[in-house]
Formats: sequence, structure tokens, C-alpha cells
Amino acid sequence: MMDDKLETITCTQAAISAVQMFVQRCLLGLEPEAATANIDQAKWASMSQYSLWQATRIAENRIELSPRDEQDAADKSDC
Repeated sequence: MMDDKLETITCTQAAISAVQMFVQRCLLGLEPEAATANIDQAKWASMSQYSLWQATRIAENRIELSPRDEQDAADKSDC
């Protein structure tokens, strides 16, 4: 159930949220007709909430260690 008075969201955000809610209901056994064998539990843990999923899609929110590792190696070699 979505409250359209609470906040403005796009149709895409609403659709993603609806799918996430449905999958969660399936995993909880609230949708008896749905098969849950094909749901990857590890992947679902990171995709189960739209806000977390959305944050991981933005490049600035991802940590890339390789440039930092290269800089650390350069700093250590100067000593």
C-alpha cells in the first residue's frame, strides 16, 4: 500500500517498491502460490529496500579501493 500524500515518487520508484514488497511477502510465506526457490537470498538481502538499492546505483556512493591502494603504495615507497 502506497500513500500518495506522504511523498512524491516516480512511477518507476513505485513499481520497484511494489516488486520488493511482493518478493518480501513471498519469502515470508504470505503469497502461498508463489515459488521462492529461484530467489537468491544473498542478492535479495542487498536489494530488499529501495533506498539502499538506489544508493548503490549511484557511483559516488561506491567505494573503490584501487586508487587508494595505489596512493598508499606510492606514499610507502617514498619513506
